[in-house]
Amino acid sequence: RHGTATAPPRHRHDRHGQHGSALEILLYPSDEFGRQELPTAQIPAFVAKFGLPTDGGGCTLMAKVEVNGGREDPVWAFLKAGGKDVSWNFAAFFVVGKDGQVVGRFSSRELDACGEALAVAVAA
Repeated sequence: RHGTATAPPRHRHDRHGQHGSALEILLYPSDEFGRQELPTAQIPAFVAKFGLPTDGGGCTLMAKVEVNGGREDPVWAFLKAGGKDVSWNFAAFFVVGKDGQVVGRFSSRELDACGEALAVAVAA
């Protein structure tokens, strides 16, 4: 992503370092927010600048999707489960437990709480 939105990816990478193979990070690009997403072919190199692998290794770059509205990706419909729409590209982080259930939804302002939920989820 562009501009100052680089702290959340670094935070995800740091959390992955803490939890290793017990944590899988899925990155979903979306052009829904100000149409500022890079062209699909340029996204892997951009993400790699922040030290995040995009070809497995605990961090997988998914296809560009819609996360809100009538064309939202089914994964996002499941994650939001009737909750409010995502308001900005880094406005929502979801923790999903090993059982496939959503443990919690966190904003970029709740990274400590997100980290605590991750610790509980990977320990379960």
